[in-house]
Order: sequence, then C-alpha cells, then structure tokens
Amino acid sequence: MFDLLVIPGAGHGPGGAYGERKRNDFFVHSLLGVEPPDCS
Repeated sequence: MFDLLVIPGAGHGPGGAYGERKRNDFFVHSLLGVEPPDCS
C-alpha cells in the first residue's frame, strides 16, 4: 500500500511539517490500524 502526496514547490524534500505529519499519519493508519487524531 502507498499514498502519493504531491506538495507543489516543495522540490524533492520531505515536505516540511505538513509532509512529516502526513507521513506519520500514514504509518499510524497502515501499521497500527487506527485513525490518527485530527489536529488540523
């Protein structure tokens, strides 16, 4: 399973704080099987 997250203007980096949050949410959902908390 994978998710593609495109962040315009971010280049090839990790996407800053937003990209880190999305990556962590993906692993919580995929590995633990629970929905991450909504912190928006």
